Amino acid sequence: MKVAFYTLGCKLNQCESEALARAFQSRGFFIVSLDGHPDLVIVNTCTVTSKAEQKARRVLKKTAADYPQAVIIVTGCYAQMARTEIEALLPSLFVVPSEKKADLLDLPQFLLTDSYAGERLSESVVRFFTEHPEREKDPFAFESIPGLYHIRSFVKIQDGCDNACRYCRVTLARGSSVSLPVCEVERRVASAEAAGATEIVLSGVNLSQYRDGNIDLSGLIARLAPQLKSARLRLSSIEPDFVDDAFAAAVAHPNVCPHFHLALQSGSTTVLDRMGRHYDARRAAEAIRLLRTAKEDPFLAADVITGFDGETDEEFGETKRFVTENGLHTLHVFPFSPRPGTAAAHPKHPVPERIRDERAAVLRECLQSHLAAYREKWGRRPADVIIEEVMSLGDGRYRYEALSDRYLHFRFESDKKLKKGERIGNFFTASLDFFS
Repeated sequence: MKVAFYTLGCKLNQCESEALARAFQSRGFFIVSLDGHPDLVIVNTCTVTSKAEQKARRVLKKTAADYPQAVIIVTGCYAQMARTEIEALLPSLFVVPSEKKADLLDLPQFLLTDSYAGERLSESVVRFFTEHPEREKDPFAFESIPGLYHIRSFVKIQDGCDNACRYCRVTLARGSSVSLPVCEVERRVASAEAAGATEIVLSGVNLSQYRDGNIDLSGLIARLAPQLKSARLRLSSIEPDFVDDAFAAAVAHPNVCPHFHLALQSGSTTVLDRMGRHYDARRAAEAIRLLRTAKEDPFLAADVITGFDGETDEEFGETKRFVTENGLHTLHVFPFSPRPGTAAAHPKHPVPERIRDERAAVLRECLQSHLAAYREKWGRRPADVIIEEVMSLGDGRYRYEALSDRYLHFRFESDKKLKKGERIGNFFTASLDFFS
């Protein structure tokens, strides 16, 4: 049987899809892409923006049209928040809310032992959801080991969020913040490294809210970083107000990558206040300063929302000045879309879509020179890289795609044979082609 996965949204979804795919693969199922004529398709969805939901609907409709005999399972945050809407879209779908996603880890074994010879696969899947005992809710049931979809290993250490940001629906979908105990984090990190991971990414819905007893994220990093023998450590998104002296000291360890992604959202204090964020622009700038004391010229990325309720031209100008004056290198820009169930679902002073989208384009454009300059500076120096893709060109030459510790993606060619997943310190080549 052939199984395909399609994943939208955050690194947590990627981690969970990877673990599900491994559960199927380890029991003899073939993992294929969506164009590989799958018998079973699992779509892991996102609800952060309306565009993410629209994309999920397009994928579901196209998959059902392309493979009418395939069984389609939909899970993730969108499935959690809009089950009725999805079931109305295609009644033949199986919709699995987030809190039951871990049950899918048992599906491969059930399909192997269930006697559905001569029956439709869908009937066996129905039996699974009606007869198989549900797992106890465990947001950390998914354990990612590298090698199937990703060379890097994503270790989920936190789920949920205790913030009440006015624009965000994820808290509604994921619930309150919970953290994986330190001892289990250490075990999973060690297991991933033993399995060959050369980079380990700590992931969470709100990583900054990690806490186990008196150990917060800073304390966890301070414990983990010195334990790594062959892998490097990278963080997913962090909140600006969490970055303090203790955090800077922890990430200064050489095993931590000089790359940070801030959940900034705006560079305007008044907009941040209306969003319900817990910091102002000055505190965010201080976070950036502290990160630069911890690492030499780290690669700095941030999430920014344009066109939030009531955002004026002056406030947008404050955000534009913030990202340029503080030397950010790239942005993930999200035009604001009101999300059902949130405090900002019905904007009092909506920004026209045209202006919202124009502002997003302006921000993306204004940092292109920052990224180009950063690539020019650090892409021409020896770096710590991981080989992510290998392609033989014939005649003993190979084309490689690699990722540096500073999160620079590049391609190069060589007559030296390198292995996928191999980590090379002090790597240097003069013929780099940057991408993404």
